[in-house]
Amino acid sequence: MKQIILLLLLIFLSGCGIELEPSKYTDEMTAAEDVLLEIEEDSLKTEDGFKFHIKNNSEYPIAIGREYALEKYDKKKEEWLQIPLKDNIAFQADGLIVDSGSESSFFASFDTYNYSFPKGDYRIIKVLSSEGDGILLYDDFKIDK
Repeated sequence: MKQIILLLLLIFLSGCGIELEPSKYTDEMTAAEDVLLEIEEDSLKTEDGFKFHIKNNSEYPIAIGREYALEKYDKKKEEWLQIPLKDNIAFQADGLIVDSGSESSFFASFDTYNYSFPKGDYRIIKVLSSEGDGILLYDDFKIDK
């Protein structure tokens, strides 16, 4: 019985100490002028995740997939760190079109990530395409729990 308890304790502790890797988007972060990603602030009060909106104010339609990345800011290292997805988790590979002058809403689930999301500063990153060019969108948010 003691061995089982010790084994369970080791498994639990090994999951708590996940080492996060530096962001792969750090050098690419520039704000898009005509396409915006905005987090719905009221939705951050849930523990499941949050809603966000993509607003297309450009003259062209944009293509959006379901994939997004979440990152945490490490104040000690002064850098953004990637939060890993859980094992065997992937985003549905389909394409959605957001026409010029319109908006689409999405839900970012914390459950798809291998992380507990403690209090801190975070951001969501989404890569889109318009007229063959990649667009990198992001918005910051804070978890205060």
